[in-house]
Amino acid sequence: MKPNNPISALFSPIFKLSLFLVTGWVLIYIIMLNTRSQTSQKVLSATHLLLTGDETGASADFQQYLTQHSDDVNAYIQVGTIYLNNNHPHSTAKIAEMALHDIGSMSRSQRARLYILLSLAYHKEGGEMQKPALAAAHEALGFEPKNPDALNCLGYLMISTSKSAEGISIGLNYIEKAISENQQNIELRSDPTENAALNDSYGWGLYNLSLYSAQPQALQSLNHAQSVLKIASDEIPPKSPPELIKTINYHLAVTCYKTGHLNEALTALNTALLYDPASRELLTLKSEINQTVSPVKMLTVSTQKSRSPFSPLNRITVDTSSAVQDP
Repeated sequence: MKPNNPISALFSPIFKLSLFLVTGWVLIYIIMLNTRSQTSQKVLSATHLLLTGDETGASADFQQYLTQHSDDVNAYIQVGTIYLNNNHPHSTAKIAEMALHDIGSMSRSQRARLYILLSLAYHKEGGEMQKPALAAAHEALGFEPKNPDALNCLGYLMISTSKSAEGISIGLNYIEKAISENQQNIELRSDPTENAALNDSYGWGLYNLSLYSAQPQALQSLNHAQSVLKIASDEIPPKSPPELIKTINYHLAVTCYKTGHLNEALTALNTALLYDPASRELLTLKSEINQTVSPVKMLTVSTQKSRSPFSPLNRITVDTSSAVQDP
């Protein structure tokens, strides 16, 4: 047997393959850099400024880009989407409104996409903007009745704002249509981000339906919601928009908390917090879960001794085996 030779090891098949892959990606990156236009570089620069907290600098760069492409609807959609994916709904709404007002000639598909952006931005702004959000979603669907994004947008707004099982059920019907249309589109159904977003909407709709349903339908909807949202969470691609990752994990955390699966709830919630550490909504939920943990632990010990049923804090079902430890 020959002794190990560190020099010859450099030319082992594994090393050669690794070198080939690394070199390949470097070459692809260089080619991408060399072929990007200055305007694309401007968008990348503005996005970086936005991510690092320089909203003023990002706004100036985005505005310069849009000035250079004042008649390009896709440029407005691109910038509006970047703002929305990074949790700047007010800026998204301004961009969409500007495009709809200033650009006269555009396709029905482009107009639908702008109304979808406008609807989601209004919804994220909250409060009195929910009615305009629904109106914009209806406008989008009017331009493209079979567009999965338009169907999902309207369905999601209805499940999020309705205060009755009937209204939420109507929203779920729109989401089911979106899923069906998505499955008929080869390009869309192979997009894991699209699949995750649709499953999130459907799962969140089931969760909301459980809040306005009588037993046993409420429990069935809640358990189904947890299963669907777990699938959505597992489907999220690593480089998905931060807002999507945060939203899916927040929905999963709420649903797991409602069913009493506390470990799963905290895991999902902590993932969501990575993308929005200052979110009042997320921090409030974490505080509530942490307040639940100690009573769960105490009651778990009690039930082990008395063998009596366990149902703390009005949760529909509780899995005491998932009680978490205090940090």
